Amino acid sequence: MILLKKNMGLTNKRISFILIMHFFSAFTYLYAQTKVDSILTKKKIQDIFSSHHLSFKIVPSIYNKSTVTGAQSPNKVEGTFSFGGEAGVDYYKNFNNNNSLVVGLNLGIAARRFAYTIPLTDLTNPPINSTKTRGDDYIPLSPLFYASIPVLYEHRWFKEKNGSFIQIGCNIKFPLNFGNETNSSFILSSDRVWYKFFSISEDWQQQFKPNFFISLGIGKIFLLKNNNLFKVHLSTQIATTNFIKANYQFTLPTQPLQNGTFNTNGSLVGLSFSYVLTNHRISNWQYLKKLKQKST
Repeated sequence: MILLKKNMGLTNKRISFILIMHFFSAFTYLYAQTKVDSILTKKKIQDIFSSHHLSFKIVPSIYNKSTVTGAQSPNKVEGTFSFGGEAGVDYYKNFNNNNSLVVGLNLGIAARRFAYTIPLTDLTNPPINSTKTRGDDYIPLSPLFYASIPVLYEHRWFKEKNGSFIQIGCNIKFPLNFGNETNSSFILSSDRVWYKFFSISEDWQQQFKPNFFISLGIGKIFLLKNNNLFKVHLSTQIATTNFIKANYQFTLPTQPLQNGTFNTNGSLVGLSFSYVLTNHRISNWQYLKKLKQKST
């Protein structure tokens, strides 16, 4: 009985030893495999950025308020934040896996609105045939269409398959709207006459000229299984001049003429999503085989 207990004790120790050795071997294998994958990823990233890239992007954006110059009394005038975005193609000239020159061609669209507030007593003289109880309103203006050419410097740093990057540079924009445009507001009096009390006009033909923007961005970059890249980043474009100018006028019967200028500078904050084609389509196994062939 004592001998049987001793044999069972030895057997349990052997089993424990074998399990520990198997666990150690598995851990060592996984650690070595992780190191190999890490080395392969670094080599692969170096190879990926040894060639030039092409990317497609979309940038949903919020555009800055337009500014108003002119009298703010008796009627208050202001711009509003607006929504829009850009889409386009970027070309990456990669100097190494950390630095690139980015040049692109984008098309953009931005909605615009013009807000005003008028003393209600001035809207009721002459008496009006309307259910209007407020003296404020929004005038939707034609969307701003434009083309842009970004020229950016990009710096990246990677941690395994993913990394971060910053961009800095300029963006040259051209408005694509043509012709003249006038928006007017009318109100119907009790004697069935329409009174024009507000108008805003734009002359697009005189404004087709380059406008310069300072561009800044920061974001993340991800190496996909097909060895292409996915990028997401927060970007801002800061205007150096006014992009579009419009002239407005109030012509209420109870007020003197009130004129001013409505300026749109086009500054924006956007969230950019980019898919980058790298022309690098081999797996880790194929890449390891390629490295071995190079070493022999």
